[in-house]
Amino acid sequence: MLLIIRHAKQADQEISHPNDEESIFREVLQKIHLNFNTSLKVSELSSHYYLSESTFRKKFKEHTGYSPKQYLTNLRLDEAKRLLRQTKKPIEFISTEVGFSSSSRFHDLFTKREGATPFEWRMQDRDPK
Repeated sequence: MLLIIRHAKQADQEISHPNDEESIFREVLQKIHLNFNTSLKVSELSSHYYLSESTFRKKFKEHTGYSPKQYLTNLRLDEAKRLLRQTKKPIEFISTEVGFSSSSRFHDLFTKREGATPFEWRMQDRDPK
């Protein structure tokens, strides 16, 4: 038990050093980019780095300018746009492939961000201008 406490205290001290914090968040971002289409949980990410969820969220926003949820959503939407542009995969398939648990959630978030439904965006992007 003492070893666990000592390790946690050491991790807390290390996170306060900018270089250590930078490397941790590079690692976090790499993990998110490699696994963006899976169910990522802040609780799992924060506990892996011995941080409370609130500290993790705060530090994440300091490093990226976004909350973890916003960052992940943007990453998924960017990948969806790439797939809409470069493939003929069905939109519902794309929404699942990029990690959205429901196509209606994907549709709503995409439309809000892009100002067009995924179908409309795909058609606009393919139209010669």
